[in-house]
Amino acid sequence: MSDPVSSLDTEPSGPPDLLRTMGATRRRLDALTRDTASESTAATRDGDAAEAAERREHKENTAAIEQALETEVETALRQRTTGTAAATRTQSERVREIEEEAETMSIRIRRKAKENDNKAKEGLEESIWLAETVFEANENRPRDVFQERCKEIEEDVARLDELESRMIRETRRYKQPIPRPTAPSGDDLSGIDRN
Repeated sequence: MSDPVSSLDTEPSGPPDLLRTMGATRRRLDALTRDTASESTAATRDGDAAEAAERREHKENTAAIEQALETEVETALRQRTTGTAAATRTQSERVREIEEEAETMSIRIRRKAKENDNKAKEGLEESIWLAETVFEANENRPRDVFQERCKEIEEDVARLDELESRMIRETRRYKQPIPRPTAPSGDDLSGIDRN
C-alpha cells in the first residue's frame, strides 16, 4: 500500500487532475479500510477466542471449586457427626461414672452417719449411766461427811469436857483459881482442818 501523505506532498508537474487524484485517494482509502477491517476482524476473532477460552477456564475453575467445596462440606459434616457422636458417648459415660461415684459416696456417707449416730447414742447412754452411778454413789456423801464431822465434833467436845473436869479437879487439888475461858486466837485456829 502506498503512503497517502507522501503522494500528496509531491508537486504536480502539470495541471492537477482531480479525478485521478480522487480515484487514487479513494483506492488508498478502500485499501486502508480493507486492511483495518481485516485487522479488526482478526482482533475480534482473537478476542472472541480468548473470551471463549477464558469462559471455558472460568467454568472449569468454578466447577472445580464447587466440587472442592462440596467435598470439604461433606468431610466437615462427617467429622462433625463423628465428633458429636464421640462427645455424646463420652458425656454419657462420664455422667454415668459421676452418678455411680455419687451413689457410692452417698451410701458411704449414710453408713458413716449411721455409725456416728450409733456411737453417739452409745456414748450418751454410757455418760448417762456414769453420771447416774456417780450421783447415786455420792448422793449421800455430803450428809455422811456432815454426820462424820458432827460425830468428830461431839467427840472433841466430850474430850474437852473431860479435860475441863480433870482441870477443875487438878486445880482444886492444888488450890488454884479456875481460869476463865478466852476466845481462841487466829494462831490457835490455823491448825484446825475445816473440811
